[in-house]
Parts: sequence; structure tokens; C-alpha cells
Amino acid sequence: MLGVGSGRLAEEIVRQSRCDVIAIDPDAAKVNKLRAAMCDKGLYGSRIAIHTADPKTFRFPPYLASLIVSEDPSVLGDCDAAFVKRLAQSLRPYGGTLAITTPGKSISQTRPGPLPETADWSHRNANAANTGASQDHFLAAPLTRLWFDGSFRWERKPGHVVVRVAGGRLLMKTHRELRAFDVYTGRCLWTVPASSGEMVAVDDAIHLVNGRSLKVLDVAGGEQTAQIDLPKELTRPLANLRIADDRIVGNSGNTLVAMDRSGKLLWKSDREKPIGSIAMGNGSVFCGDAVQRRRGQPEPTDVATTAHDLRSGKQLWRVDGSEARYSEPLDLLVTSRGAFRAKDGEEVWRGPGFGRITHDRLIRGNADEMFVHDLKTGKQLGGMRHWNRRGCTSLRASANLLTSRFRGNAAYVDLESGEITSIWNVRAACSNNLFPANGVLNVPGMTGGCTCNYIPTSQAFVPSSAFE
Repeated sequence: MLGVGSGRLAEEIVRQSRCDVIAIDPDAAKVNKLRAAMCDKGLYGSRIAIHTADPKTFRFPPYLASLIVSEDPSVLGDCDAAFVKRLAQSLRPYGGTLAITTPGKSISQTRPGPLPETADWSHRNANAANTGASQDHFLAAPLTRLWFDGSFRWERKPGHVVVRVAGGRLLMKTHRELRAFDVYTGRCLWTVPASSGEMVAVDDAIHLVNGRSLKVLDVAGGEQTAQIDLPKELTRPLANLRIADDRIVGNSGNTLVAMDRSGKLLWKSDREKPIGSIAMGNGSVFCGDAVQRRRGQPEPTDVATTAHDLRSGKQLWRVDGSEARYSEPLDLLVTSRGAFRAKDGEEVWRGPGFGRITHDRLIRGNADEMFVHDLKTGKQLGGMRHWNRRGCTSLRASANLLTSRFRGNAAYVDLESGEITSIWNVRAACSNNLFPANGVLNVPGMTGGCTCNYIPTSQAFVPSSAFE
């Protein structure tokens, strides 16, 4: 709020919504009077904060405000284009609104949808295409801390917490509860009971596997809106859950299953071998055999990935290799044995393909080494990049960054320069809690059960250019 006036508008916003109010006004006497009044009403410091400053020069963090208003716009004077542009930078993506009426003009602006060139981390392995990397191009080094919070701590061990980032919300699920947080401010938005199982978050719904059913939750408040039950002949819970457009795909045991969003079974396909991975893209479903990988031993020669028509389930073609990953920009299927044209399965290149794919690169390696390949040709770009990890974690990636651990601390690697930036005294968690998505490097605090002296906070980082 730029200009507090009588303070009535700030008070009513707090009383009639879930919004907290940060107000700026140049009149110190007025600010002190309103602070005292809000303290008497039990609102100051918990729901309302008022600062003495010039609203024209006060700098808010980027992406902070769901709403920017004024009860006394006379303190703003002439709102030129540069000032309005700076204000708009503080609007939260996905609907942040600026609405101020001055004596000379009305200023109304909304920031609809996501930041440009960003992407969700909506599924296990990032997305329905199973790329293993976020396709977020907005997030790029160097990064600056956007917020931090120490209110919540989660179990650090792999599999104990499921994390998804979608539509400006960071979702954290344990075997007991699901919490939603605002990606851009760290505020806890809601909490609901939950059980163990897979989770997929898309723009308009959250899908939770609950035994032989699929719970559908509303993204705004976490309320259950529907339940999808599997057909009686399918006795195993859904795994490798993938959701894109109006289709839900997964496997129940060795059976590949496709449903529409209402839960109607469209088709199913029984396979001889266990299913290890599923990817969706361009009207197809790619299904890879499960493989038990042992360090130093080659993959079995008889593993394969099949392509199926998304509408009918008809098998289109079959190639060798496991771990199906799909590149939408290049329309390529990548398996552990190489890359193949997604439309007909024709081989594009042969070689190690087990890794994470971004727009035009394949990133291979473990938690302390990295190989980058040209996704179009399979050729390695430069040499191996190696660092001192010290501790257990895994790799995550986006179009510009790789996240891991460096000398025991959370860290990110600039894929362009190879430069490593350590987030000192922050734990990267055994399962890697650094999720690049929605234009933010999300670092939820996974230090529960940890006896090391890491800072027990959740944090978020954005490109430093957002503060300019």
C-alpha cells in the first residue's frame, strides 16, 4: 500500500482477506499514530507493517505483492512510466494486480500467468515428458536470495518427502500431510492431510495416488474435488503417473493405463516385463522396461522402450534401451542406448543416453561429475566437469543450471561457464532439495533428522537481474 490515508483500507483488507499489508507513507507522525492504533487492535506486526519512506523511491523485492493499492494516492504525485514499470516488477506472477487512481489518471495493471520462459516441476523427473530436468530458461546465474524462512523442517531422506513446483506454488508432501507454499514469498498457503504415494501438480489440480484410487485436489485451497478409482481388474496402485492436457497415464503393475481427466478408462496394454519409466509427448506414450542398475555393470541387452498412440494405445514401434525421456523441441525419444525420432523410432544417434535432457543438451553424470552432450548429435561438448561433493545427493537440472552439493553445501553450476556457486551452510538433502522451476531456485529446508550444523531454513533464489 503506497499512501496509508486513514488506515481504514489497510485494516479492511486484512479483515476481509488472507492478505498481509505492507504500507509506505512519507508522514512520520501519521505512521506512528497508525502503528499505535493497529497495535491496540492486535494487527500490527502480525498482519500489518507500516514504514516511513517516500513511496516513489522505496524499493520492494520482486514478485512480492498480490495487490498494490493506495488509500492516499496524492503522496505519489505524477506516476510516470518508469515508476509504474518499477512497481510492476514487484507484482507476483499468476495474477498480481496494480490498481491506483490518482487525480490525473487511473493505473491498472495485472501480471497474468508465469514469468517468461519458465517451467514447472510438476512430476517426478520434472514433467510429463520425463526429461529429468526443468525446461526453465528464465532462471540463470548469478542468483540472489529472494526470501528465507525457518518455520518448517522436513525429513532429509530420499522418498520421505515429495516436492512439486507448479503455478507459483511449492508443494511438500509427507506421509501425513501436504502443504502449499507461495514460491515467490515463502508464505504457507494451506495444509491438508495426505498419504504416501505419487503426486502430480498441474495448472488446475493436484493428483495424489492413494492406493487404487487417485485423489484430485483444488490448487487454491487443497480441498478434494474428485476421486478416480481404477478398474477392478487393476490391483496395483498407479506408478509413473503422467498427466498432460486431458490424459492421465501410468502403470498398474505390468499394465500400461490411459484415462481421461474424468477417470474414464480409454485403454490398457499388458506388458511382459515390469515398467520402469513413462514419458508423454506429441500424441504418444513412451514406455521403458524397468532395469536394476548396478554400478560398474552394463545394462541387460534385452531391455526396450515402446511407443504407443496416446488416443488408442496401439503400439507404434519398439527400440532398445530403457529410461524413456522425450524432447518436445526436437521431437526425440532418448533412451539409455541413444536417441530416436519420436514419430517413427528411426535411430538418430547411438551412445549412452541415460541422463537429463534440456532444450538441446543431454546432461549425464552423478552427484559430483557432469558430461554435457549435444542432444541433436550425441557428441560430448567439452570435457568432464568434476567437483568435491562430500556427502550424498543427486543431480537436478534446468536449461541453464545444474544443482548438487559442493564441499558438503548446497550448490548450483552454471552450465554455460561451468562456474560453481555454493550456498554456504545450507544442506542439499540426500534427495537434492534444490528445484529450479517457476523462475526460482526453490530450496525447501530438508534438515529434519540431520545432526550436522546446517542452517535449518527454506530459501529461494532468483536471477540477480530481477533486483535491478
